[in-house]
Amino acid sequence: MKLFNNLFAYHFKCTARIFLPLVFGVLLLAGCTKGMESLSKPLPFLTAPYTFLLIISAFCTVGMFLCIILLSIRHFFRNTTSAHGYFLFMLPVKPSMHLLSHLFTYVIWLIVAGAAAVGCVFLLIPNNAYAQLGTILDQVFAVLQINENRIIVVLIAMMLLSAAAFMCTVYAAVSIGQLAKENRALASFGAYMGIYVIEQLLSTLLMIILFACFDLDLFISNPVLSGEMLFGFLAGASILYILIGTTSFLVANRLFSKHLNLI
Repeated sequence: MKLFNNLFAYHFKCTARIFLPLVFGVLLLAGCTKGMESLSKPLPFLTAPYTFLLIISAFCTVGMFLCIILLSIRHFFRNTTSAHGYFLFMLPVKPSMHLLSHLFTYVIWLIVAGAAAVGCVFLLIPNNAYAQLGTILDQVFAVLQINENRIIVVLIAMMLLSAAAFMCTVYAAVSIGQLAKENRALASFGAYMGIYVIEQLLSTLLMIILFACFDLDLFISNPVLSGEMLFGFLAGASILYILIGTTSFLVANRLFSKHLNLI
């Protein structure tokens, strides 16, 4: 367990060198945008720069997640298909612990980025839009007849499961791709596309089953969804993510345990 903790700390420190400045930079940009909004009221000529800065901040907030996902994949690929990865796998730690240390690091940074994104959203929303946003959300919750705290918790849990399942499919794809003697990156991409097709087929099957359970017509463009139906769809999606993530993790663990081919 001590070696696992050290391995996790190593991955966290390696990624923190990039992700911490990235998160703080996005928050700082959002704070500057908020300050520009306050200045644009007494100084109308700052309205155009504020609008431009607002757009840039919004793109940077989305880009923060993309950077974390792509760099996490790059970090994992480097630590499994290179000489450095061979050294790490020589440690007396099971391959499953290597996978879990990468997965925990990725999920933690996603949570940090999510919290930063929430802060950015509150900073980027114009002051006069807070009341309107609250009214819109209250109307949505009233129409669906759902508890807002409950739906927020369920959505957060589902997004984390989705993110974890996605990364597990990446691990499985890399574990399949590393069996190739050449062009491992291309082989990993091909394996991921195959897994993605299977995932989409399962998602379609799940949608058909859920629509049948709630007596909905699959070909209606705007079906009426109640709060109960919404929770049913979210629960079904969460179960699917758990199945996909668990299966992908087991595949990756099996291949890295039995068919490790790093050099």
